[in-house]
Amino acid sequence: MIAEDCKRQKKDLSIAWIDYKKAYDSVPHSWIIKSLEIIGISNVLVKMLKTTMTKWETQLIIPNQEKVKKIGKVRIRRGIFQGDSPSPILFCIAMAPLTYELNRLNCGYQIKNENAKVGNLLYMDDLKIFGKNEQQLKKEMKVTQTYSTDIEGIEVGGSDLIKELGENETYKYLGMNESRGIDETQVKDRLRREYIRRIRKVLKSELNSRNKMLAIGESSTCAPVQLWSSKLEDKEIRKYR
Repeated sequence: MIAEDCKRQKKDLSIAWIDYKKAYDSVPHSWIIKSLEIIGISNVLVKMLKTTMTKWETQLIIPNQEKVKKIGKVRIRRGIFQGDSPSPILFCIAMAPLTYELNRLNCGYQIKNENAKVGNLLYMDDLKIFGKNEQQLKKEMKVTQTYSTDIEGIEVGGSDLIKELGENETYKYLGMNESRGIDETQVKDRLRREYIRRIRKVLKSELNSRNKMLAIGESSTCAPVQLWSSKLEDKEIRKYR
């Protein structure tokens, strides 16, 4: 939307993509608690979580053909779990102050006929920053770097840093290759291949006929692929049903 508006209005636009390095594993427990207090979460819940965190641990084991060898328990002093319900919420709360600070800069891209500017988009540990020029973007990047350093642990992936994209280069953000927009042809091709792959996987499974049809047409197995791109024409989707 922003890239398309920028092209139509012939405006300048600077974008930075930031992928935090092992963010789930590195966010400090102390910062999670502090973030909960900042946004006004009930003291009862904060105290309960603080007590629970002191008991977070995991069991290290070495499986072999004869038996499973237990090495011992390891305390989890930094980071949060993956795969449970509360952890994504806790991580988002820990990152919320960053978006607040970025919004305070009043930088970003002004979409035509919209009052608010779009300065940043944050989805879990993937951050996208917009500036109307390079100077604005550098200002936002400085705030991001300061925030990341202050909470001691959150790092931007060092080996993945790219100073500037080339003319034909792209960066994958939330599964989509982006540069001056989204390559729709490439996205459609990926969707077709992924949809067919999932259908074949369902058909080769041991599900009965009814459940196979449900898996293909209605469940979370295949149906989401049809919805990932709102610009994928109906006739193209119908070809693979």
